[in-house]
Amino acid sequence: MNRIILSIFLLAIFASCKKTTNMKISVPTTGKLTCQLVDESGKAIPGVNVNLHDLFGGLKSDPVVIDKKVTNQNGLVDFGELNPATYYITADSPKVNNVAYIVKDYIQVRAGDKSQKTIKVTDYSGTISFTFASYYTDKPAKNIGILLIPFSKFTSQPISVMSKVAEFKGTTSSTGELSFRIPSDKSYMVLAYNLATERIYEYYMNFSVNTNENKSLYYGLPIW
Repeated sequence: MNRIILSIFLLAIFASCKKTTNMKISVPTTGKLTCQLVDESGKAIPGVNVNLHDLFGGLKSDPVVIDKKVTNQNGLVDFGELNPATYYITADSPKVNNVAYIVKDYIQVRAGDKSQKTIKVTDYSGTISFTFASYYTDKPAKNIGILLIPFSKFTSQPISVMSKVAEFKGTTSSTGELSFRIPSDKSYMVLAYNLATERIYEYYMNFSVNTNENKSLYYGLPIW
C-alpha cells in the first residue's frame, strides 16, 4: 500500500515538473512611441509634419528619416512599434502666434514601454538682447524701430513691406536697448529704422540663438 502511495506521489511531482518545463514566457522586444505638439498654453498644434530619425551610428549631419507623420487635431502622432533605441525627432515649422519654431529633440524607446512625449514648441527658444548706439558719439540710440526678419524672407524693400514679414517688432528704450524671446536655431536679420520717416538706418547680417541661450549684441547706427 505504501508503495502505491509513493508511486502516485512521484508521478504527481513528475507531472508538475513537466508542466513547469513546458511554460513559455513572452518577453517584449519592442516599445511604442507617441508625440504631442502643444503651444505655450498647452493647446494642441495640428497639421504639423513630425519626422522620426534613426540615430544608428550616432547623430549625423543629415539623420535618416525612418518615418513621417502629421499631427492630428489633438496634436498627436503615433509611430507605433519601434525597436528599443534612442531616436531623433524633428518637426516641420510648427507655428505659435504666426511664428515658426524649429523642433529638434531626442527620445528613448524601451522594450515593453509606451513612451509619450509632449513637446511644447515654444521651449525651443532663446533670448536675444540688443544695444544700439550712435556710430559717432556712442550715445544710446533711443526710440529706434527694430524688425527681426527671418533670413529666408529678407529682401531690400521699404519698411511697409518688411514689417509684414517681420516676426518680431519693437522700439529701443532710452538706453538704446530691447530684447526678444525668439525661436532657437533660426537665422534672423536685424533692421533698424526711423519710426517717424521709416528711413532705414541699417540692417545687419543674420544671427541665431541656441535653446535657452541669452545672447547680447551691440550695433552702431549712423545717427547723432
